[in-house]
Amino acid sequence: MELADQVFMFKRTIREAALKHGIYATFMAKPMQGQAGSAMHIHQSVVDIKTGENVFSNPDGSPSKEFFHFIGGMQAFIPKALVMMAPYVNSYRRLTPDMAAPVNTAWGYDNRTTAFRVPVSDPNARRLETASRVRMPIPIWRLQPRSAAGCSVFATR
Repeated sequence: MELADQVFMFKRTIREAALKHGIYATFMAKPMQGQAGSAMHIHQSVVDIKTGENVFSNPDGSPSKEFFHFIGGMQAFIPKALVMMAPYVNSYRRLTPDMAAPVNTAWGYDNRTTAFRVPVSDPNARRLETASRVRMPIPIWRLQPRSAAGCSVFATR
């Protein structure tokens, strides 16, 4: 959450510096039609507070059932939270087929065409990456729905 605050301050600083030079800085996901957009990728893992271990990996290094449940929570709830994560009309310019933005709830290992990607890593660094195809004024608004969606399965067990 501290990083989300730092991103917010960085964006504010850039905007103010741009205004002092008579220009505008934007952090919109797709400010110009027909041009490539940009995104913020969020990597998430869950660490056991008692042991400090990544709960997404079993002791033998294989993916844990919690890891797959986390992915399932993301697949189930992120589409429902999209209205909160994409509050602007411009947000949906990126959410169209063939715009280099996944418009699905699929997941895969090191697959950039899926909404949820598992990057190549050691078992202790296993994580789920989601590409945030829309820009939010406050980054924590992107983190909260993702954390709630993924961790929802832990609360129901």
